[in-house]
Amino acid sequence: MKVLLTISRCKRGRDQSIQFGVPQTQQEVQHMHQLRYQVYVEKKRYIAAAFCPDGLEIDHIDHKDGCHYFIAQCGEQLVGSMRLIQQDPLPLQYYWRYEEPINLSGVQHTQKVEVSRLISHRPPGIVIPPSLVPLGLIRCATHFCLAHDILAAYATLQMKLVRQMEQWTLPVRRMDSYEPISAESSDDTRKYYFNDPDNPVCPTYFRTQEVDRFYEDLLQQALVFKQLTAEHYLYQPSSET
Repeated sequence: MKVLLTISRCKRGRDQSIQFGVPQTQQEVQHMHQLRYQVYVEKKRYIAAAFCPDGLEIDHIDHKDGCHYFIAQCGEQLVGSMRLIQQDPLPLQYYWRYEEPINLSGVQHTQKVEVSRLISHRPPGIVIPPSLVPLGLIRCATHFCLAHDILAAYATLQMKLVRQMEQWTLPVRRMDSYEPISAESSDDTRKYYFNDPDNPVCPTYFRTQEVDRFYEDLLQQALVFKQLTAEHYLYQPSSET
């Protein structure tokens, strides 16, 4: 893995670190698809096992150009992953009818991506809060977007995750006006995700510059994070200091 960010924590005399970055070997990519299988097929049952006979969750989007992956690892254990899709049209457009936000009206299709397969997995023994995993992954993705002139990211997110992000003050924006396009086809691998009555979803978007400012402010909070090196932070919530 090409490491882009490290977050460490010391709790009850135990040191742990989560490294965030880009998978570089075929084995790392395979482990990422295995984690997606464990979460989306075995645990949440959003995707039928028949679509993944080899125990790897890989969809038709993964087979196209324009997918960028980020992973999170604690020791030898994979604890998170995320996919950025840079394709035209974005998959979101097949599932939602929506009005393009006015503040994104001048953004070109090459300057937009879609966030998907965002996973935070907490195996036994991990002392770092699971909420730090998506925060770390999104930060890596934000730096990628800034480096490639990507101004906006779209995502279909569960509303409970949107509310959690809003509590973090992460600048996620809900689409003002939208309606779903039916995703009930028997061969649509995402139909259960879109039609889960207990976890409704909605289309959202992020503006890259706003998200970057959020992280600059967050990581400068000395009572929560202590910067050890340029891309290595010690997580130390004030309740423990």
